[in-house]
Amino acid sequence: MVNTAYLDYCLGDPYFYDTPRSLDDDAFEAPPAPAGWRRTVSDGWCHVEPPGVELPAQGWKIHLSTTLEGATALLDVAARRCFDLGLAFKFLATRHELHARNAKYADRGGSGKFVTVYPGDDAALRTAVEALAAATAGFAGPYILSDLRWGTTPVHVRYGGFTPMTTEGDHGRTVPAVLRPDGSAVPDRRDPEFVVPEWVTLPDFLVPQHRSYLAQDTPLPFEVAQAVHYSNAGGVYLGSVPGVEEQVIIKEGRRHAGLDGVGASGFERVGHEADVLALLDGITGVPEVVRVDEVWEHRFLTMTRVDGHSLTMDVAVNNPISTALPSRDEVDRYDQRVRTVVADIRRVLAAVHERGVSVGDLQPENVLVTEHAAVSLIDFEAARTAQTPRALGTPGFLSVAPRDRFAEDLFALHRLTLFLYVPLTEVLTLAPALAERHVALAEQVFGDRAAELVRSSRAASGEPAHDGHDGFEVLPPGHLGTAAGRADLARGIVSTSCRFSDRQFPGDIAQFEGDGGVDLWSGSAGTVLALHRAGHLSPAVDAAFLAGLPRDGLTTDALFTGSLGVATVLDELGHHEQAARWWLRLLSHGPRVPADIGLRAGLGGLLLGLLAADHPVPQLQERSGDLADELVVRVRTAAAAPVVDPRPRAGLFDGWSGAAVALLLAADRLGRTELVEVAREAVHLDLVHCITVRDESLQVDDAGRALPYLAHGGVGIALAAQAVLRRHDDPVLERAVPRLALPACGPLYFCAGLAQGRAGMVAALRLLDERFLPRPRAELLREHVERFDLHCPLRDEGVLVPGDQNLRFSADYATGAAGLLLALAPHDRRVAWLPGSVPTHLFA
Repeated sequence: MVNTAYLDYCLGDPYFYDTPRSLDDDAFEAPPAPAGWRRTVSDGWCHVEPPGVELPAQGWKIHLSTTLEGATALLDVAARRCFDLGLAFKFLATRHELHARNAKYADRGGSGKFVTVYPGDDAALRTAVEALAAATAGFAGPYILSDLRWGTTPVHVRYGGFTPMTTEGDHGRTVPAVLRPDGSAVPDRRDPEFVVPEWVTLPDFLVPQHRSYLAQDTPLPFEVAQAVHYSNAGGVYLGSVPGVEEQVIIKEGRRHAGLDGVGASGFERVGHEADVLALLDGITGVPEVVRVDEVWEHRFLTMTRVDGHSLTMDVAVNNPISTALPSRDEVDRYDQRVRTVVADIRRVLAAVHERGVSVGDLQPENVLVTEHAAVSLIDFEAARTAQTPRALGTPGFLSVAPRDRFAEDLFALHRLTLFLYVPLTEVLTLAPALAERHVALAEQVFGDRAAELVRSSRAASGEPAHDGHDGFEVLPPGHLGTAAGRADLARGIVSTSCRFSDRQFPGDIAQFEGDGGVDLWSGSAGTVLALHRAGHLSPAVDAAFLAGLPRDGLTTDALFTGSLGVATVLDELGHHEQAARWWLRLLSHGPRVPADIGLRAGLGGLLLGLLAADHPVPQLQERSGDLADELVVRVRTAAAAPVVDPRPRAGLFDGWSGAAVALLLAADRLGRTELVEVAREAVHLDLVHCITVRDESLQVDDAGRALPYLAHGGVGIALAAQAVLRRHDDPVLERAVPRLALPACGPLYFCAGLAQGRAGMVAALRLLDERFLPRPRAELLREHVERFDLHCPLRDEGVLVPGDQNLRFSADYATGAAGLLLALAPHDRRVAWLPGSVPTHLFA
């Protein structure tokens, strides 16, 4: 299932993740400000400030919500009140921004905010709340879930930061911050519920509103047993209603929130779905309406519960294509299951079409399948009874161009058929020409009949082939295994340089948090490092990199997400003067020791980066011993803890395995052999989070998902365990490494990148001892290189690499082309894909 956080970043550019673009004819205009007031635009907001204003760093702020239809009028009224009161405010700059921030899969905590007002103190807060509430009475807007609402008006309040401040959040992420009274920074929580920081007192005039908020005792005509799913449009729940013996599904729609492509809210779509289900009453495989209720600002559709789990889950559980050594029996049984499932989907779809209804969003999460392959269709929010514009859709399951609504359903059925065999469908939104390579893999693994089923389903939909669509072609066989192929990959990276004004290279959405645009993980430092090591860094790209670096360093000192990584890259590029300035910044404050322990953003990366520096700075090297001691304390504390961490990120970049690698390098460089035993303990801390999957491989258990990857997964643990075994006997690790490494030998991975994809498997295989592999390394590497044609298309600009979620291309280290280029680069005496000089003999 697509991570919905990525959808917001698909609105600004058709090829790369970007913030939504502002359009001049889409802009909101506030009334003219009094003389001396200042107006600026940044990050999608228009800021309006009176002269001489000095806002506190944090405090109570006011948010006004609105509908698309009422936004212009509300802005006019709110701005005039702010001018009268002399209060700074900001508003979303365009209608596009307003729609995006209140869309179905927008962030639930912050959704609905249109205007933000900044009072200076509690007295100004009360005056402003009362004035704005009086002025906007009668205006409609969604409830802002993170805030406290003033009566039934669109006025809301929340305590939070006024000026940008950040701190380290979970797993080393840079998150917005507020300051405690002692000056320490803590995360500025923006949850989908109203929360007051523990040290803050609620102003007296807000107490009655808060009591009402906490009471919320409106009786519901059903009882909720558990939540199934949340979106900004509302929740989906499992529950019960009086008079119905079986459990039911309850679908919630919020008024004015969760907008779709035509501006309809969740409240409206739930009503529409109830009407559609009434038309489909009696069709086997379609839920039946039990009742529809309106409570406060919500509409609830109660439906019969149909059996089964999602098609996404069914593929994950049953499709043998993701395993390294599937048996012929497994393959044949799954092929027959696919045929049964597709036939039943076709049956239900035909019955729905006979009633004059098109499904509109036929995709794996909206198809449930039982153990015996019986199918039901759910979620008819996007269903249409006439040829109207499409309101919702899922990437990978939409026609390239809008067509007849019934033909669009048949095309979605074709993509579902392909997905059942080769679940990489999202990337076909970017490059439809890759579909034939996916069909070829289905034929190779499942046989001629599988390929014929997929091709016949496309023919039935009337959709033409899209070879060469938008200039994208498939890669020649084995292309990335050649020097010319790697040159094409580098050309693809260079072609994206300076495409956007706010960052040098496009990459993952992590670029839009903290220092993600310039760091090693998702930013320019990692991409430039890859080009340099591959011999393709031009003076122009190098100069643009230097010009784009912030003057004051990065927010943290971490290796992959902070200043240490940038300093390491500058040093390797030969920019020793600039590197010296970055080293001095690190010295001036420590460096700062992260709370996280991994290589990416934690203490392990800080230690590894200092030890692996090409030109060590003596004052910083002296800290290495202290950092190793601190890491020892953390390992021993975790190992002695009576409760296992319930939210681990086990693997090489985010888990204890990365800390183990750093300790092993410290053992070598500092001559401290006792650290080897601590490194062994660290690997075991990750190993306890692994589970056995159906091919007997060991993978990391991530809330029910089995993860095999390098950054977060079993293959990363395999590398660290092998490194320990070079120095310390451990029968448990000796038995575990072949099972941890096995997933690196399979035919299919969802992404192409280094951290969580096929490039990471290539990187690992090149270091893993052949005794731990089920087949010769050269054979496995050749297959991987050939199968990058499932992911990466070729264009005139070069080879492009889809990033995380496969919705847009990426040039970065963790998810995109830079990481792939490093994984394919020849190893010298150092690991090509790690910064600094980490010797290959550390692992192998």
